[in-house]
Amino acid sequence: MLRNYFKIAWRNLLKHPTTTSIHLIGLTLGLTTCLLILLFVQNEWGYDRHLKQGDRIYRVNLIRTTGAEVEKSGITPYPLAPAMRTDFADWSKVTRIHADRDLSVLVSPQKILKEDNVVFAEPDFIDLF
Repeated sequence: MLRNYFKIAWRNLLKHPTTTSIHLIGLTLGLTTCLLILLFVQNEWGYDRHLKQGDRIYRVNLIRTTGAEVEKSGITPYPLAPAMRTDFADWSKVTRIHADRDLSVLVSPQKILKEDNVVFAEPDFIDLF
């Protein structure tokens, strides 16, 4: 039976190549779009699910508008975390991190230690994550 379906499909392809091509392109685009939407939704729903209280963790972003240019980043002013600790007392933990591309530490006059991609974090960072 399945063999007959393939024969009929092949005959229709040879008989109406333009229509069959349009149908196949539409089917391919539809399935690809559904798959991409599924992957996007799965990524959004799975974000921070591995953490115990992932639904209670938020990130503060900075949106800076300079003329016509809008810049979005995770960099916030230094005094923001202490202000959040005092103004929002019901929040259990507030932490901040600082990423540095290159770090040079003078160990001794003859030795300089260089590290790439260094991240500094507060002690509450360990409790949150």
